[in-house]
Amino acid sequence: MPLSPQRTSPTPSPAPATKPAQHGPVPVHPAPPAAPNAVRHAVPVTAAAAAALAAKSLPSPNPPPPAIQQPVAALSPTSPAPALASAASPPAAAPEPALDPAQPSTADVINMETLNQILDLDEDDTHDFSRSTVQEYFTQAVATFVKMQDALTEEKLKELSELGHFLKGSSAALGVARVQESCELIQHYGHLRDEERLVDLSRAQALAYIAATLARVCVEYADAERWLRDWYADKGGIDDGPPAP
Repeated sequence: MPLSPQRTSPTPSPAPATKPAQHGPVPVHPAPPAAPNAVRHAVPVTAAAAAALAAKSLPSPNPPPPAIQQPVAALSPTSPAPALASAASPPAAAPEPALDPAQPSTADVINMETLNQILDLDEDDTHDFSRSTVQEYFTQAVATFVKMQDALTEEKLKELSELGHFLKGSSAALGVARVQESCELIQHYGHLRDEERLVDLSRAQALAYIAATLARVCVEYADAERWLRDWYADKGGIDDGPPAP
């Protein structure tokens, strides 16, 4: 039986021989060139400087809140605060009516239907009764206008109302329609009331209304007196009484 060749372990390679340590001074290699801005000499750092340097380098544990940018239309501390509308605000008071009394009457100067009732009371063509009635009306009207002027100067509204009521009745009895309507206005104005517009008046408004109406009613009375004198001119005429205001 043939014998198999005996395996032999590979002979390990011999370790490289170490270089014996050299005795004597160790060679010093030159240092690389320093950067242009490098510090060439070490500066001793104190503890206070190190702490200040660390405070600058490390972030603050409690950073300040970011600044809030104010809007362009921000109010300055001295600017007044804008007024806010309140739902509970009382409604605005209604404006007082303008100082504009009622417009002049468009009625006839004399209401002939009413005057004819007075003429029917005359017993003859002399018209003595109606003529004396008209003459008395002239006297009353002029005296009443004088009293109205005095009461207006003294701002006596109650007296103005009473005088207006009085002359209204006298004018209505003879058919002096325009004077009747204006005197009725004065009567209501004296009670601080505008019955044409159905509104109340202040004292100042009432006095202004009466002043304007009184000036107008004097003109209306003058027209009525002229008309009546012309009508009675060929019926015996009417005696001259006090002049019209």
